[in-house]
Amino acid sequence: MDKPKQTRSKFSSELRERAARMVLDHQAEYPSRWAALTAVAAKIGCTPETLRLWVAKADSAAEQQARFDAFRRDFNTNRPHEALGQIPPVRRYHPSPRPSPDKIAAPWYDPDHATRRVRPTGEIKWGGDLVFISEALAGETVGVAETEDGDWIVRFAAVDLGLIDRTSKKLRRFAAARPCRRKPQPEQNKETVNHVSGP
Repeated sequence: MDKPKQTRSKFSSELRERAARMVLDHQAEYPSRWAALTAVAAKIGCTPETLRLWVAKADSAAEQQARFDAFRRDFNTNRPHEALGQIPPVRRYHPSPRPSPDKIAAPWYDPDHATRRVRPTGEIKWGGDLVFISEALAGETVGVAETEDGDWIVRFAAVDLGLIDRTSKKLRRFAAARPCRRKPQPEQNKETVNHVSGP
């Protein structure tokens, strides 16, 4: 029995990749991806479904990373930036002379602090109870010290996070500091240039 002959695609791999890139790069200009597929397919002479398969192949994580890397190179080395006097960022970039540490040291706490590692759920075990601290600190070590009122202050490094209430066993967060309002300078007043009388 003869094997069926494999038909060779009339579309080269370069054309398939270019068509897929056209869809991926310009799909925001269309109301949907299918609309972009239909428009590009009509230009190159294939069906939208065929083009959809090409795009699916090109839209892998590796392909996306390659496109992003190419964009980043162009953005930083070729493209002029108005904020930089129409020169690319690479001409203004200088590596920092300050070396980065190989490993960031763990937070250190005074001897009167008990230490607890924050669980993946954002909780610590304290006094037989689970107390929610923050999911952002999962895996980090926090320090807990008793206050004069009998509550416990929770710290991460030099940052005071809040108080564990001795009765509710819940963390009462410290309110974030509000930005201060700038006071008007002495030379400023309610009159503006619009209020200046003419000659």
